[in-house]
Amino acid sequence: MPDPPSSRKNAVTSRIKERCLTKQGGEMQKLIARVVMLCLTLPCVVECGELKKISTEYIQKLDLVAVSPLPSIADSAKGKEEPSFHRYPILGTTEIKNAHSIEEIVTSINHDLRVLSPNHCLFAPRHVVKVFYQASEVDYLICYHCGDVWRYENHDEKPEHLTIDKPSQAVINRYLEEAKIPIAP
Repeated sequence: MPDPPSSRKNAVTSRIKERCLTKQGGEMQKLIARVVMLCLTLPCVVECGELKKISTEYIQKLDLVAVSPLPSIADSAKGKEEPSFHRYPILGTTEIKNAHSIEEIVTSINHDLRVLSPNHCLFAPRHVVKVFYQASEVDYLICYHCGDVWRYENHDEKPEHLTIDKPSQAVINRYLEEAKIPIAP
């Protein structure tokens, strides 16, 4: 049976201390050893299956988007495509640049985001939160009815699936209503 992750981490930490933090190691080696040890003690997002929360650092703006819960079907007879987000027709968008407002929205969403919990609901999203960083974009397509969230990073077509609780819906709805954006029933 393989060693549990904690015993492997302890073994690696012991070897680093043994080799690099003794008088044999130079200053740079000691610094590298301390950084590696710090990284080993921090929670690991990938290995531990922890949730990636929305980072407020470097956010340039947020777009809150109201979408129709019914995906659009391409109608070539009309010859015109409606604006949509991953096939869900856009009802309206409001841009949020105020740091206090961004903090309020992100904090409420982060409080409610969870790792995926399976449910038996038909995904019918009505909200999108688009987070714009200096060099990237992360989009959250949210169905508060069933609690499912599809997280898209940098226009990726394959989303990460998450779960969200309802309280943050009131915060997002308030900003959409203030901007006079209709929210689908």
